Amino acid sequence: NGTFDALERDCLLNCAACTLQLDDPTGARQFCDAALAIDANCAKGLYRRGQAFLHLYKADGKRRHARRALKDLGKAVELAPCSAVIRRTWTKACLDLCDASSQM
Repeated sequence: NGTFDALERDCLLNCAACTLQLDDPTGARQFCDAALAIDANCAKGLYRRGQAFLHLYKADGKRRHARRALKDLGKAVELAPCSAVIRRTWTKACLDLCDASSQM
């Protein structure tokens, strides 16, 4: 049922947002993965998972997390080009990660 799927996806994304607020990016990523399994083209799911990967990158410095963050945020921008929040987060991530790369 499409209505139930949308409700489940939205609940999972709310859990992801709360989990990010509790500074648990791994948990947030898992909630986003579950939401994106329901709707792979959900801009909010990609945005939140991108945020989770940014938090993971800041915590451990693993470049794969930075790449995943940029990939998810970039796709979220494509899906929701009018979202100022998503675009701003993607732009800031690009600048921050580019700056971090030049300092290595």
